Amino acid sequence: MVKINLQLILPGLAFCLVLLSCEAPRKNPLDPQNPHTPYVLLQGSVVTASAPNSPIDAAEVIWKNGGRRVETDAEGFYQISGLLPTNGWLICRKSGYQSDSLYVVWQENHLLVKDFELHKMPSINGRIQSSRVPPRALADVRVTWMPGNQFVFSDGGGYYTFSHPTPGNGTLTFEKEGFKLYSTELEWDGSESKTLDVFMNAKPKALSFSVYSIVENNYGPRQTQQMVVTATITDEENDIDSVYIENEPLNIRDYLQYDVLAKKFYRNFSIYDLQLNSLNQTVGHDFSLVVVDQAGDLFVLGEERIERVIQNEVEIVSPSNGEGVSDFFTMKWSPFLPGFPFSYTLEVYSDDDFTPELVWQKQGISSDSLSTTINTKLEPREYVWMIWCVDEFNNRSRSKPGSFEVIR
Repeated sequence: MVKINLQLILPGLAFCLVLLSCEAPRKNPLDPQNPHTPYVLLQGSVVTASAPNSPIDAAEVIWKNGGRRVETDAEGFYQISGLLPTNGWLICRKSGYQSDSLYVVWQENHLLVKDFELHKMPSINGRIQSSRVPPRALADVRVTWMPGNQFVFSDGGGYYTFSHPTPGNGTLTFEKEGFKLYSTELEWDGSESKTLDVFMNAKPKALSFSVYSIVENNYGPRQTQQMVVTATITDEENDIDSVYIENEPLNIRDYLQYDVLAKKFYRNFSIYDLQLNSLNQTVGHDFSLVVVDQAGDLFVLGEERIERVIQNEVEIVSPSNGEGVSDFFTMKWSPFLPGFPFSYTLEVYSDDDFTPELVWQKQGISSDSLSTTINTKLEPREYVWMIWCVDEFNNRSRSKPGSFEVIR
């Protein structure tokens, strides 16, 4: 009896079936290579119109006749199958690109290849950086395009883009907290993209700004009056040219000096510097602190005013008139009732005609005090002392000096 080896016969049968199937007529009606199928196939690719013609993914391709929609893959390829060969429009669109369309005419083709090259939509774009060197990218800058009254914000890299700006000549405005507003006129007909890079100037900042009055009483009929101005200013661009104070009603505009060691702007103005008869004329008037940078831009950093001028005088009781004292002596003065909150400051100077030296000071003494004791030993010699009335706005009035001598 003959035994059949199935392991040898089965592969052979399978091979024969494959050959028969390859040569068999294509009867699948959806197979585009079936010569009798009523259906056709559209396929192609979508790339950028500009070199190097990069593929565009997620582009929408629409066959209008049947309302069929597909999207391109990562390689920019699309395919629409199962279509009836009816002439019609094929549309391709993608956000940020100009839409394109083709009129498809079917002849006897069952497969048509239709490619698209899309042009980017004309845009207004650019990058925003600070003016300082080296510049840094500025995020969250509000950029406004007129005439369309459209606005966008710059990203973390400082880039901004108007994808669909209203065509026409207009104004681009750039705004960010802490920076000078920048605007520029732009001529644009909407036919091509426009790139505009911008460097914004950081505003200087006033860390402190004060204006107060000083009245010094002397042994004579006249008081010495001064207006003191101090300001601490930082500037990211490091391009401050000058700083001044201004008050238009009083016709005052005077520049401040810079103290390199203290790193602040300051100036003590006499009534003659201010061209005033009395410092009382300044009370209630706002003084603006103005910075001018090297580009000539002006920045108003704040306003301050003198609230009062203290013309009443605290009177010294003792020691005075060269009185001799020993160590740890007590200084006394008369009651002082000006009618507003204040404190006392006491100062002791060496009695030198040209360069008196501050040797002792005590601040913040209560307004109801009438004396204080020096708990520091002073060198035997002659001294002068004075007492200040200081209000809550730092306005101050100084007594006439009293003299004494430390004796051991």
